[in-house]
Amino acid sequence: MRYPITPEYLKTAPDPIADLYLSLEETVIKDICRRFRLSGTATNSAVEQIKILKRKGYSQEEIENAIAKTLNMSRAELDKLFGGAVDRNKQYYGGVFDKVQLLDADVDMLAAQSEIDAIYAQTAGEFKNITQSLGFAIRDQGEIKFLPIAATYQKVLDDAELEVWSGAVDYNTAIKNAVKRLADSGLQTMVDYASGWHNRVDVAARRAIMTGITQISRQYSESAAETLETPYREVTAHVGARDKPGPSPWSSHKEWQGKVYSVKEGDKYPSIYRVCGLGFVDGLTGANCRHLYYPFVDGVSERTWTDEQLNNIDPPPFKYQGKEYTAYEATQKQRQIETAIRQAKRDCLAYESAGLEVDYTDASVKLRRLREEYKAFSKAAGLRTQPERMNVLDFGRSSSAKATGRAEEYHAYWLKSIGAEKTELKTLAKYYDGKYNNSPQYRLLEIYARDVDNGWISPNASFARYVEAYNDIQNNIVGKITSNGILITGQREHFMQRVLGTGRDPKKYKDDHRIIRRSGVEIEDIKQALFGDSVVEPPVIQNNGKRSVRFIGAKCVVTVNPDTGELIQTNQRKVK
Repeated sequence: MRYPITPEYLKTAPDPIADLYLSLEETVIKDICRRFRLSGTATNSAVEQIKILKRKGYSQEEIENAIAKTLNMSRAELDKLFGGAVDRNKQYYGGVFDKVQLLDADVDMLAAQSEIDAIYAQTAGEFKNITQSLGFAIRDQGEIKFLPIAATYQKVLDDAELEVWSGAVDYNTAIKNAVKRLADSGLQTMVDYASGWHNRVDVAARRAIMTGITQISRQYSESAAETLETPYREVTAHVGARDKPGPSPWSSHKEWQGKVYSVKEGDKYPSIYRVCGLGFVDGLTGANCRHLYYPFVDGVSERTWTDEQLNNIDPPPFKYQGKEYTAYEATQKQRQIETAIRQAKRDCLAYESAGLEVDYTDASVKLRRLREEYKAFSKAAGLRTQPERMNVLDFGRSSSAKATGRAEEYHAYWLKSIGAEKTELKTLAKYYDGKYNNSPQYRLLEIYARDVDNGWISPNASFARYVEAYNDIQNNIVGKITSNGILITGQREHFMQRVLGTGRDPKKYKDDHRIIRRSGVEIEDIKQALFGDSVVEPPVIQNNGKRSVRFIGAKCVVTVNPDTGELIQTNQRKVK
């Protein structure tokens, strides 16, 4: 056994209990949101609808039952978790004592049961505190305020009533805003009433577990070190350790992980306090730190990691979508996407419970996009995907299938709205495969959709015609030499806007509300201007400092950069 409690074990151990509290969060948010559905008769005004909800108040009986159930289940999980941690330590130190031939050493004496019980009671007490101070962090007059569940219910309804009464929004929009505030906050617990510090319930539960396991491990470690009569400690190491410098000398954990230190000053090994920051919140065993330490007997123990292994513990940096990531940054990015996916799932549940169909669709589309990004980023980083970290317990197969179906429906609707229903990327699977594998079809669709959205191209032009014209240019114009000897190497993105034509120049309309229509240009006319008998004007320098040459053909004018060979723009020629 390398270590009794490895960084990898410490990373995943809190998951079952954290999941219980995430499930509790989903229950609370869904319970509140379902109450927001329209009640009463259809003739009631929106303001009256809200007043009906306020008069009913918020009964917490169902929620209190869910809280009690969560607390009981978390204690059962805690029993298994702490029992496993104790067994791991006993097995490990039994092997250590055998190795150094301490035959009279008793692993059962390393940590008194009363000490383990005290750590258990403290951790169980943390769970009780978490469930007794549940609420939401709601923005009120520019400040984030923590409100208990029932007070939150009344607060969001008060705000919705004011929004509707003032005429600023309709009922659905007001309720959407309320649901979003709840989902964005997530179920929180008051950590420190004096300071007003609050945290999400799953984060608080995870921290309580990691603190408890760390305390057990340190209890065994210090007692074993005393038995072994050694002042030395070996620190654990793991891939993707924090590698960013900070305000403290020990902020970059990668610098000190996996090495041997002393609890004494001026010893042969560096001080574990000065180098690793043991005892400080941003140091060894501090907040969100998965490193632990174990006794090291000089001359007997062998280091788990050599200096060479530590220097190469992380894979080399890699690039993803133009940005470079270290191993630590990659794991952080992966965690961020996982968190966003869980949030999107909660949004789906909340909007569905409140009957907000449009917002449910938006959340479903976002969820699908995040899932595809997660797969693509993890593949680029060489990281294992961890679907268990994105579980939302009320979001099962049925919810997932419904959200996926809704996202597919929207994708088909979007393609039709921009005149691209005949694209090869008809399904979301093909669309995201094209996106993350940089397919030419995806790149063209991206540019075309942006131009349609901005008003440069009418959706009536159709994506099929866009692709046909683009390929015609690439195959029959790019790679050819103009009448004055310029090799055409490619086309600017906005060149296609002028080829297909613009119903209303969005820039001119935005600047002074002038409607400027630009007719499209035939490919054959562009060829004639570039390669046939046309007037070629001398190069001029544009405002951006780059040169351009105009080819004036029989029916159109084409502008080319003579230095790069790129097609810049084309317009129909006005013949008097």
